[in-house]
Amino acid sequence: MSDHKVSEIADLLLDILPLLRNKLISPSEAVKDTKLNPTQFFILLTLNDHGKRPTTELGKKLSILKSNVSPLINGLLEQGYVERSHSEKDRRVIYIDITQKGRDFVKDRKQKMQEKVRNELTFLEEDDRNKLEEAVHVVHTMLSKME
Repeated sequence: MSDHKVSEIADLLLDILPLLRNKLISPSEAVKDTKLNPTQFFILLTLNDHGKRPTTELGKKLSILKSNVSPLINGLLEQGYVERSHSEKDRRVIYIDITQKGRDFVKDRKQKMQEKVRNELTFLEEDDRNKLEEAVHVVHTMLSKME
């Protein structure tokens, strides 16, 4: 594939991000009426999907500076959404895990987000929804290969 084609794909992907945020899924909307910020919500999503993780791994996975991870985690601890534990092998390693309260919060917010997306998709004709479904599957498959 030519460099031009790769650049074109990159531009299209970058164009999609704000459209997704503005038309379908706004991270700030997911946490409105809570004491959380979007980054804390992404931490909860990651823990919910992948289980207990070291704080350093969470920071790297979500591109959060080391100095910002602790205050974000502390806010989640105060809300009772996560718990902290030390590694049995190396006490310097701190693990963060989601609590049942955190799982319930994520489940509730995901349901609300899905409801919003479903409502937005009703404005599309059935043929367009089918095309979008196909395109989303393809994009998901391609992005999963990049990990």
